[in-house]
Amino acid sequence: HMTGSITRSGQPGTLDASLALAWVANGNAGVWQKSAGANAYLVFCVLETANGRLGLQVDVTLDAATRTYRYDIYTGVVTGSTFVGASLTGSGYTSRLEFGSGTLDGTQSTVTRPVQSTRYTATQIVQIGN
Repeated sequence: HMTGSITRSGQPGTLDASLALAWVANGNAGVWQKSAGANAYLVFCVLETANGRLGLQVDVTLDAATRTYRYDIYTGVVTGSTFVGASLTGSGYTSRLEFGSGTLDGTQSTVTRPVQSTRYTATQIVQIGN
């Protein structure tokens, strides 16, 4: 929690703020290179909220030939070494990550029936925190 004073347009006022998200040190936090392609990455972190811990995964695939990119953002729960999340972008995908020691097994699945899943592995190339 933070309190203080602030001046806006020459008018004094008070500041009262609460931290909405806080970083949680975690050995799985960092940048991961996916086996799905040379330019396929994901970033993973764990955040503390007022309602508990939240996992956040950002997938990015770069296409050098067309100079384009694709991305998806997932949020969900972390239980032990497993993350299960749903897309925030409306892509209709879910994600499941099983973390090992510097590696992970991932599954991206459609929400609609029949469920179609794509499996991949990834290697942690940058660890953040911990």
